[in-house]
Amino acid sequence: MHEFFGNVSTDAFTTTRRLTSRGTTCARQQDKAAYWAPTLYRDGRRVEPNLMIAYYRTGQLRDPSVIRPYPLGLRMIAGDGHATRPQSRMVTDWGCDGDGPNGTSDTPPSCPDNPLRLRIIFPNCWDGKRLDSADHKRHMAYSYRHTRQCPASHPVALPTLKLHFRYDIRGSLDGLTLASGSRFSGHGDFWNAWRPATLRQLVQRCLLAFRTCNSPSLPPMG
Repeated sequence: MHEFFGNVSTDAFTTTRRLTSRGTTCARQQDKAAYWAPTLYRDGRRVEPNLMIAYYRTGQLRDPSVIRPYPLGLRMIAGDGHATRPQSRMVTDWGCDGDGPNGTSDTPPSCPDNPLRLRIIFPNCWDGKRLDSADHKRHMAYSYRHTRQCPASHPVALPTLKLHFRYDIRGSLDGLTLASGSRFSGHGDFWNAWRPATLRQLVQRCLLAFRTCNSPSLPPMG
């Protein structure tokens, strides 16, 4: 069981062409990408996320000017849906919404004042050839932390996509689990169906210019 966001037509028979011709729940209507993550359960009952925010960042690249827009149709998975131990917090973590980067945890923390938040961070380096791979991962890689560059095998730098899922859960976390298994099994899926011209403008006007995309001072994106 997964929770789906963005494109309203996502299912087992989805194609890129179908995504680009359908509607979206995203505030920016040119974003017709499909996003999804495993359902969260509490005592066997589904906990519906009350918000999902997709952040597109420059990441930790030494030279952000090399970032290129996602190619249309790119698919990828971040995180391990079979994990039974903590994953790297460079890939996924939990926290209390509003606590900032210092409030991250391997497992869901108790949040008495703010909603619970699951974050998934996607790889930002592409092999420049394949839009997908058998495991939906091998065509992608994370940039090196020490050099802050993409590996030679995946030389094309892309935006760093971070998905934040917010749940209105406070207090006790008894009976909380993910549909994929343990609380460590957080992962997310992304299928790019952005309108190419819009995505290109956003990368150029926002990421490469170090400007906040939702700033009211920005000109409208066509």
